[in-house]
Amino acid sequence: MPVLNSHPVPLALAFIGGPILLGLGLLIAYVGGIAWRGMLPRNGRLGIRTPNTLASDAAWDAAHRAAGPWIIGAAFGAIVPGAVVLLRPSSQTFSLTTMIGLGLMVALVAVASLAANAAASDAPASNPPGCDSPGSNEN
Repeated sequence: MPVLNSHPVPLALAFIGGPILLGLGLLIAYVGGIAWRGMLPRNGRLGIRTPNTLASDAAWDAAHRAAGPWIIGAAFGAIVPGAVVLLRPSSQTFSLTTMIGLGLMVALVAVASLAANAAASDAPASNPPGCDSPGSNEN
């Protein structure tokens, strides 16, 4: 009779990887929610940065509002495997759910990027004269 737990991924990795996946997914969902609400300011670290999304603040906001739902969906590609591994820890569960979840994440992030780029290309290309940022009060 074959040994069921002879998978090359050690069980300890499932106990470590589960919480990491869950935490990463929750963080991605949080950022996706901020982006969807249009509260993600242009910055050098977070966000979808293409020539179209960086063209103006309006393009940035439009892009991230369009990408937000897809980013939240992608977060479930980490949340679900993390939760499954915590509820049923095994090396097989970790391997299978992680591969499926990460594949889902990659696909949905690609769709989010396409949606963001399309929304940004429809937005105004530059900020109005004298308005460098949405909160600017230069008169």
